[in-house]
Amino acid sequence: MIVVTNNKLVYEDIAESTKDTEVEFIDGTVKDVVFASREKVLDRFKLAADPLAGRKARPNPYLSVVLEKRTEKYEAYHILRLEKMLELFYKNEAAFTDMSKSLRSDFAIIDYSLISTLIY
Repeated sequence: MIVVTNNKLVYEDIAESTKDTEVEFIDGTVKDVVFASREKVLDRFKLAADPLAGRKARPNPYLSVVLEKRTEKYEAYHILRLEKMLELFYKNEAAFTDMSKSLRSDFAIIDYSLISTLIY
């Protein structure tokens, strides 16, 4: 399994506490995480969980995508879900620019809780 994230909380915790999960930290936006994840899906991975789960209601400046190696042929579904996540990011991008540090911290915890339930 591999986690692609722009959330330092996710990166630090998962990297320290699991040995069988690789974590790739992206120093960037949700868009950058989606692009990195899409490259992996086009290579040899698939989504282990829907990246939109728990995220449609509120914009979140953090995204953690969990991927697993695929053994079957490539499926467009995985790319389409990432593209939907990208649409949501573009729709809410302005909300991220003026977000307070406190609110960003809250969103980091939300992203962490969504991913940690899948990983642990």
